[in-house]
Amino acid sequence: MIANSLYWNFVPVALLTLGLLGWAAKKKHVTLKTVGIVAVALISLFFYALYNPHIRFTRGSSETIRNYGFVLAALIGLPLAIWRSSIANSQAKSAQDQTVNSQEQTKILANNHLAETYTKAIDQIGNNKEAIQLGGLYALEKIAQKNHDYHGQIMEVLCSFVRLHAPRRTEEQIEKEIERELPKIIVQTALTIIGRRNVKHDTSPDGKNKVVIDLSGANLMGAHLGGADLIGAVLIGTNLIGANLNQTDLRRANLTGADLSEADLREANLEGSIITQEQFDSATTDKDTKVPEGIINRHATPDPSTNLE
Repeated sequence: MIANSLYWNFVPVALLTLGLLGWAAKKKHVTLKTVGIVAVALISLFFYALYNPHIRFTRGSSETIRNYGFVLAALIGLPLAIWRSSIANSQAKSAQDQTVNSQEQTKILANNHLAETYTKAIDQIGNNKEAIQLGGLYALEKIAQKNHDYHGQIMEVLCSFVRLHAPRRTEEQIEKEIERELPKIIVQTALTIIGRRNVKHDTSPDGKNKVVIDLSGANLMGAHLGGADLIGAVLIGTNLIGANLNQTDLRRANLTGADLSEADLREANLEGSIITQEQFDSATTDKDTKVPEGIINRHATPDPSTNLE
C-alpha cells in the first residue's frame, strides 16, 4: 500500500514539476541546467523509493514496478524532449539571424557598389576624352533608371554638364559664324538622356522635392529634343535656334528670353508656358501646336478672308 500511495502521489507531482520547469525553460525564466538538476533529483528519489526496504509492495507488485518503469521513462524522456526542443528553437533563431544579417550585408555591399559606380561615372564625364565622357553619361543614365534616390541628383548633374559644355555665345560670335554648328556629341547625348528619363522618378521618394530641368543660358542651337518631356523646364535665355522641339512637352516651361527662331514646334505642347507672341511666331508651328492663354496660333485660327459670309 505504501508503494501504491507513493506512486500516485509521486507521479503527478514529478510530471507537473517537470512540465512547469520545461515551460519556464522555454520562456527563459530558468535555465536547462536547472531542469536537469531537478530531473536528476526526481529520478534519484524514484530509485530511492524503489529500493527502500521500508517500502512494502502489495501482491500487485509487478504492476507497480511496471508503472514505476513508465514514470522513470517519463522522467528521463521529458527533460530530453525539452532540451531538444530548446536546441531546435535556438538553431532556428540563429539561422534566422544569419539570414537577416546576410540580407543586410548584401544591401550594404550593393549600396557601396552603387556609390562607387556613381563616383566613377562623375569622374568620367569630367575627363577630357569624349569617349570616356560618353561612357560616364550612359553609366549615369543606367543608375538613374534603376535607382530612384539618385535620379534627381543625376538630372541636376546632366543639366550642369550641358550648361558647362554648351554656353550661350555672344552676338559677335554668332555673327562670325558661316554655318550653324550642331551641339557636340556629348552635349546631345546628355540632352537625349534628359529627354527620355523616367519622369515618374522626378518626384523624390519622400514626395518633398521635384526635379527641375534647368538649361538656362545654354547654347542648344540645332539640338534634337523632339518628344522630350520638358514640363516645367527652365529655359531662360536658352539658344534654341533651329532646335527640334517637335512633339516636345513644354507645358509650364519658362522660355523667357529664349531664341526660338526657326525652332520646330510642330505638335509641341506649350500650355501654361511663359512665352511671347514674337517668340512663338519666330518658330515653325502647325495647327496641332498647343499654346498658352494669350498666345495666338495662326495655324489653328481660321483666316477671316476665307469667311464667305
